[in-house]
Amino acid sequence: IYHLTESRHPRVWICNAEGISYYSYTTRQVKHLALPDHVKHVIAACEDGDQLWMATLGFGICRAHISEKDGQPLLTNLKTYVLDGGKLSSNYFFSLAKDNQGRWWFGNRGMGLYSLEHDTLTHHPPVQATVNPSINDVYTLLPVGDDLWVGTGFGIYKQQKNGSARHITMADGLPNS
Repeated sequence: IYHLTESRHPRVWICNAEGISYYSYTTRQVKHLALPDHVKHVIAACEDGDQLWMATLGFGICRAHISEKDGQPLLTNLKTYVLDGGKLSSNYFFSLAKDNQGRWWFGNRGMGLYSLEHDTLTHHPPVQATVNPSINDVYTLLPVGDDLWVGTGFGIYKQQKNGSARHITMADGLPNS
């Protein structure tokens, strides 16, 4: 189990190595949802209206339409967004978040921070240059107001709406980053 997230329906989404499952508050059962074979290792998910966004390890970002049939959720119209033509090692996405402006952000291990612009993944390099490549290991994202907090293998950087950024490291009191 990689991640749990609540649905607007009476269920909890369960991200796991086989894809996505859910726990139904109504039936008190866990059910696995069928996804195409190329969608495994769902590490994080976020429900947005009638869509479920999923970050995967090796398979990119997936978006699916959520519908209901006989009280059970169905994921249809799956759209996958990948880097480098789908190369497994380039598509290790660990996190996803939607900011206050409605923009989706995705954290990739090794490739850095991405957003979805005109149906395409767009890279956002750290504003402050560093020689440490682990700043491109983005593990967690948190939109706060107009800022985006980006948790990396080289500390945190807070990306501000105006384009500036602040790097928070061990010098600021973080444990070993």
